[in-house]
Amino acid sequence: MLNIKEIKEVNRTGFKRQYQSPQSYTLIIGRNVNGKPLPNHKWKGFKSCVDSFIKDHKSQVFVNSEGFGEWDGIKENNNTWVFASKCFIDKDRIRKLAKLFRQDAICLISGSTQLIG
Repeated sequence: MLNIKEIKEVNRTGFKRQYQSPQSYTLIIGRNVNGKPLPNHKWKGFKSCVDSFIKDHKSQVFVNSEGFGEWDGIKENNNTWVFASKCFIDKDRIRKLAKLFRQDAICLISGSTQLIG
């Protein structure tokens, strides 16, 4: 149950649901559009937008790595982030990023992290 101070804060800022413990995510973007790589400035902009998206979710980033992958049989550069957040992920914003950078899709994998040792 919320107290009056919490109710005023919710009315002022809106209710933001959170998980009790951090959830783990892997987010992967590819560089190609119609089989051709994005120009360097657009690729940097795409990665910067994803960085901002992750920061806006108050995340702890474990991996931010550029590599190579394959989508529909076409090899391309990609970038992978692994992060944890208590915030619910704004999938509509991911869809908007995909559309903005003319991507077929952006990969988002969610789950829980286990440290084994």
